[in-house]
Amino acid sequence: MPKKFYRVKPAWVRLMSKRVVDPSSGCWIFTGGRIKDYGAFYYEGRNHYAHRWIYARVVGPIPEGYEVDHLCKNPPCFNPEHLEAVTQYENNMRSDSKTARMKRQTECLRGHPLSGHNLMLVKSGPGRAPARVCRTCKNESYKAFRRRPKSPVVAEPSFDEQSRLLPPGARRSTRRTSE
Repeated sequence: MPKKFYRVKPAWVRLMSKRVVDPSSGCWIFTGGRIKDYGAFYYEGRNHYAHRWIYARVVGPIPEGYEVDHLCKNPPCFNPEHLEAVTQYENNMRSDSKTARMKRQTECLRGHPLSGHNLMLVKSGPGRAPARVCRTCKNESYKAFRRRPKSPVVAEPSFDEQSRLLPPGARRSTRRTSE
């Protein structure tokens, strides 16, 4: 029996057949397969992200070291009007991650400015970026710590012969009771 050969549709036609337009936002939602919530399709022997593929064909090549950012914040969207090539730093700063929120913060929780002399960069661990700390709040916290009442000196705990910890002031009786 002879093999059947199927005509493969061009990538553009296949991509547009897996599109649903959201009327409220104008997003082109990819309805095909997804990888980590991004639309993906198979073309020329490998998987391609739909947003990267369409950006390269409609807008132009993605510069070296750049990523395609979704201005609409909708990962399955592949509308070229909602895409922009940016650096990884810029893409991260546009996100709503904790790092981005902290970096955009201009005041501490008590309203002091996080800039100039009032901004301290404190080491936060190996391989991690330094933490941004308000100098005024840090100084107030240190002063409150120094003003706290000192705790009294506690006597050494006593131990019995089997090395069991007894409550303070208690002694184990050495007398045996007969039964």
